[in-house]
Amino acid sequence: MDDETDILELSILFPPRIYRDISGKFKEQADQIDAAVSELTRHTKGSWIRSTSWGLKMPKLDEVQSLPDTEDLLSDSSLHDVQRLWTKAKARVLTDPDGAITASRTMLESLCKIIITEKEGTFTNKDDLPSLYAKAVSSLSFAPNQQTEYDYRKLAGSCTTIMNSIATIRNREGDSHGGSFKTQVVHARFVVNVSGSLVSFLVGLKNEKI
Repeated sequence: MDDETDILELSILFPPRIYRDISGKFKEQADQIDAAVSELTRHTKGSWIRSTSWGLKMPKLDEVQSLPDTEDLLSDSSLHDVQRLWTKAKARVLTDPDGAITASRTMLESLCKIIITEKEGTFTNKDDLPSLYAKAVSSLSFAPNQQTEYDYRKLAGSCTTIMNSIATIRNREGDSHGGSFKTQVVHARFVVNVSGSLVSFLVGLKNEKI
């Protein structure tokens, strides 16, 4: 190797959903990439890759904010309505905070019905959001009384509390009831973000149990 050769270290970064399985279900693809890099090195003059490392790509804040944060998670066609409602909720925060809360609540209700149906459960038009949520999480084995570990029981209970609070806020301040209470933008954004996080968690839990 002459003095004109650049010795390089190659770092390959992946998003979390791929990186966590790089030594599992994506191992074959990773090995193929390693082999391709080695082959490329042999045919490249003036440079030599000494090592290849695999790392986690952490997106910048502006990248996260500019992308649909549900694109991968809600890619299933059965969840398109949930995706639409989340987008609608986020879009209405600034101009229609009451409507944003209503859309968030409807999004949760829609997801609960999808989960119950997929798990071959039943519900009626008389079931309100707390009832639908209880049936949905029970079918996913995430009801508080189904948890054997204290911390998970607390987590499941906290999620139930969050959902009940969203339902209550919507009944009081959502636009469908013409309530006298008007939501501030900061509160609407919080409700939309919390609802979205809960939906993401439930969809992830649902997908793991397929």
